[in-house]
Amino acid sequence: MGYLEKEMELLEISLDKNNLFKFDIDIRNDAGIETEPHVKFVASFSNMDLVFEMEKIKGTLYEASIPSLLGHINEGEIDCRVEVIVGDRYFIPWQSKGNVIKTLQVEAKRILKKKNRKNIVEVTAKQIPKKKNVRKRKLKNETYQIVDKDGSIIEII
Repeated sequence: MGYLEKEMELLEISLDKNNLFKFDIDIRNDAGIETEPHVKFVASFSNMDLVFEMEKIKGTLYEASIPSLLGHINEGEIDCRVEVIVGDRYFIPWQSKGNVIKTLQVEAKRILKKKNRKNIVEVTAKQIPKKKNVRKRKLKNETYQIVDKDGSIIEII
């Protein structure tokens, strides 16, 4: 097993944007192993591990690119580590606690408009009693007048 950091630093991983972490990883191959090392960044959650291949930038500098994980995982504390596999040998040269956070939060609340008493329109209705003793008078083109007993026109149909 490789060197483990004595002082644990808290690594912050943004849930809603891409993350880029750089590591200085010195791999000394005194055993004469000719295979290229496989370097990975591992984020361990309670129910799964997410593994990201790290890319060698130059010399001993490696980079872990972690995409936005919004919708896939929740905020909270996780365990992080760098794994190096050289041939048939396995090393963990770095590990730390991590904190997955949202860097942008948007909240919306519905605003209820208070009723303005001045703008309220009230409508009331009352039943009109039927008039007794009405008769129909036929006009041209199938039009009728409804006339009251005293001769006043009530309605034209």
